Amino acid sequence: MEYYNYYNPNFNPNFNPNYNYAYNNYPPRPVVYPQAQPPVPRKPEAPSASINSMPPSSLSHQSQPFFPTNHNLYAPQPAPYRPPFHPQVHNFVPQTGGDNPDDDSLPLIYHYPQHVPVFRPEQFANNPANPKLSAEYTANSQSPFLEKREYLKRQLQLSPTTKQQFTDFFRLFKLKEKEGFEATKKFAAENFAHLPPKVHWKVYLEMADLAKRENKFKEARKYYEIVNHIQPYGCKGWLEYAKMEEESGRLHDCTRILADGLYFCPHSESLLVKGIKHSERMDNIDASRALLSRLKNVAIERSWRTIMEGGLLESRQGNISVARQIFKYLMEKVPSYGPIYTEAVRLEMRMEEYSRGLKLVEKGLQRIPSYGPLWFLAIKLEERLGKDFTKRVEEAVPNLSKELVWKIYFELAQIEERKGNFKNCYKAYVQSVLNCPSRNLVWKVWLGGARTELHKGNIDASRKLLFRALQNVPSKMKATALLECARFEEFLGDLEDARYILRKAKKETRHEWKVFLESVLLEMRANELDRALNEVSEALDVHSTTGRLWAVLIQLTHLKNLTNDSVSAQTKVFRNALTNVPKSGEVWCEGARIALHQGLLDSARKYLDFAIQFTPQYGDSFIEHLRLEMLCLKTDDIENALELPESKAALDKLELQCLNAEPTYGVCWTYCKEHPLDSARQCLRNAKRQLIQMAKERASMSKMKVSDMTPQQLRKWKILETLDIAASFFGEKSEETEAAQKEFKFRTIFS
Repeated sequence: MEYYNYYNPNFNPNFNPNYNYAYNNYPPRPVVYPQAQPPVPRKPEAPSASINSMPPSSLSHQSQPFFPTNHNLYAPQPAPYRPPFHPQVHNFVPQTGGDNPDDDSLPLIYHYPQHVPVFRPEQFANNPANPKLSAEYTANSQSPFLEKREYLKRQLQLSPTTKQQFTDFFRLFKLKEKEGFEATKKFAAENFAHLPPKVHWKVYLEMADLAKRENKFKEARKYYEIVNHIQPYGCKGWLEYAKMEEESGRLHDCTRILADGLYFCPHSESLLVKGIKHSERMDNIDASRALLSRLKNVAIERSWRTIMEGGLLESRQGNISVARQIFKYLMEKVPSYGPIYTEAVRLEMRMEEYSRGLKLVEKGLQRIPSYGPLWFLAIKLEERLGKDFTKRVEEAVPNLSKELVWKIYFELAQIEERKGNFKNCYKAYVQSVLNCPSRNLVWKVWLGGARTELHKGNIDASRKLLFRALQNVPSKMKATALLECARFEEFLGDLEDARYILRKAKKETRHEWKVFLESVLLEMRANELDRALNEVSEALDVHSTTGRLWAVLIQLTHLKNLTNDSVSAQTKVFRNALTNVPKSGEVWCEGARIALHQGLLDSARKYLDFAIQFTPQYGDSFIEHLRLEMLCLKTDDIENALELPESKAALDKLELQCLNAEPTYGVCWTYCKEHPLDSARQCLRNAKRQLIQMAKERASMSKMKVSDMTPQQLRKWKILETLDIAASFFGEKSEETEAAQKEFKFRTIFS
């Protein structure tokens, strides 16, 4: 208590750490962080103190064995008191000026302080290994806590010699990792004494990371505890420890670790961003806002990234006006940082406010004309708005670096192709080739040109460009070029040639799981389900930890047993997949489809929540969630039922999730993305229209008896009965014209 009483004049001796003041009608104690004290006369140092004004007990870790066998990290010191992390802030949406052009301040919520401390300051001082020496030192020193804090912070500053010593050790350490965990541990123990004390915590951190990768979580936790005990002001130890606990599913431990880390590193950008996202995941938005509130007195140049994360947080919560005000504040205070404009424009694009986004782009280009991403966003927005984008390209070329000029011409060629202006498209491709800074990039232009020629119908020219791409592609990217060749042959209907190319690719690029996946998808698109099952079994023998391969296997099993009411085969494969890839969103989505087929709507909802959490980029999860909401209505008149307030609220929540996730792939997602420029909201609209149409067809077929149905009608009924939108994509399509069928085929193969 002497430590705490020294630097906190407001110390209350009657304070009870075991009493929850925040929830028992007691005024909360304000946070009082240690402040630097003015110099005061001091007595001479005790002989036992080191030259760094530190007691020997504080350096005791340097003389300890590296990894003692009987060492218990929790025995030497009691566990520090950690009160519940429930900051008291307002439980309402932050009030803002909205779209007021004269209001460029932060929302009011970010000006309130955090009331509840996350760590008791007096618990910081380590229990001394030698009580006698510690008592002698305390008697001769008036501020042991402050001196130790400054000493540990100085330890983070490494000299060039120390950095080189650790770099040499780290290089050998990485080579030793190939021999296994025990060999690496022995190597670290042998070299530990030869390293400067300042980097000892870094050695423990590397051992913790290795133990985590070897699934030795118990040992990894011990190493992380040592790291944070030796150097609590190094934010990386807290951050990596919190990440490991979050990945292990120990979310409350992750909260505790982040709270402790943010006490010692209150303005660490990485810890604050992690704490904001973790609190959001724990559905504690008030805690996220409380973390942001501590930045109110920090210089904006040091805190703009974290404040920007607050803007993204508000957008994910649906508080669009608040998010806009935060971005507006940042653009006024730090106008020279490009990522702020990029995120603000992407927010407007997600909300389909393209005109508003274009104004922000123009504002950003006036201030930082050399920032490349803004030029690409400007071209996309002008294409969506139907404006003249060629002038924008001419303005961009003088301002862009040489490494980006070829890419902007490549984007221009893609836009001209979508417009049908093939003459201008060819000119843009030529400029892209001429401005390529390296030969390793030219092959991408050849592939883009080959796809354009194929889309136009020039088969011979497309083949020549593909052959040229194969000649220029780097060895690491050869699989991508071979996949493009296989898709080219499949589009022309030469399945045997496509299979031959994929077999060659699997031999030459065995490490690429995408080659094996393409072999499976080719057979599925050809409706050769037996061959697809053989292909996926072969693929899983090589890549057993790839979630998309397991998801395809579950889907194939479902398609093979579509007319049967039993789902035991799919359930068995699903459970087997979870033992290999428990965090695959694709696998959890397939589990939700199995549950929907059985009518287990609650289980399906839980599985879809897992799928969105683990893999938010997988668009099929959101479409299946939309299907779930429609099945919950239990009526064929879905179009009118969706107008009910409860249904509207559920769909609005789903749409907000989808907009923030920005999905990029998935079989259903590819089908529902009818145009390359379709937004996530438009894809959901297309899926909704397709599901409503399926519900109408189900109502018309419900009058027929199952016994009177033909095999084709029975298969269709099984699909319509549960609105199985994924299964409806495999088989014959009912497009009216040959051009529509060709366009759909091109989109499904090359997307």
